[in-house]
Amino acid sequence: MIRLAVGATLMAVAAYIGIGIDKFYKMRVDYLKDFADFLGYASREAGFLKTDILRIISLYCASRSSNLTKYLQQTKQQLESGNAPTIDCVFLAKKDKKLYESFFEGLKSADYRTQEKLFLHSIAETSELIKEAEKNKKNKGELIRKLMALGGVALMVIVL
Repeated sequence: MIRLAVGATLMAVAAYIGIGIDKFYKMRVDYLKDFADFLGYASREAGFLKTDILRIISLYCASRSSNLTKYLQQTKQQLESGNAPTIDCVFLAKKDKKLYESFFEGLKSADYRTQEKLFLHSIAETSELIKEAEKNKKNKGELIRKLMALGGVALMVIVL
């Protein structure tokens, strides 16, 4: 009876770890999609209304509730204090963080024409990163989730 309980516990733990890893890949996709949404919103606001980036961040965060909102607020505070914008999100890869940081760093010194090009470049780069993240989610996240569940069943059989 104890062996059955230990085996079932090991199986549940392995499956839970697999679900957690799958969620990690899903969160990366969600953060990148939120950033793409922000870029589209900021591009419209800056292009048509000539709104500055600090006001854009405030308006975006007030009107939307997304995973990225907390990090945008931190970036706004960093920009207001004159510091270089950084993001400390565990779900984002190094190249995702570099794109985020370089976008806000570029906006600090961009004129209208350069700003427009920066938006277009950032939107294109984010689209590519989203495609890559979705591919990783499908190939790695789902595979690891299924393998961990299968490994949990194998552990249960071994214990029994």
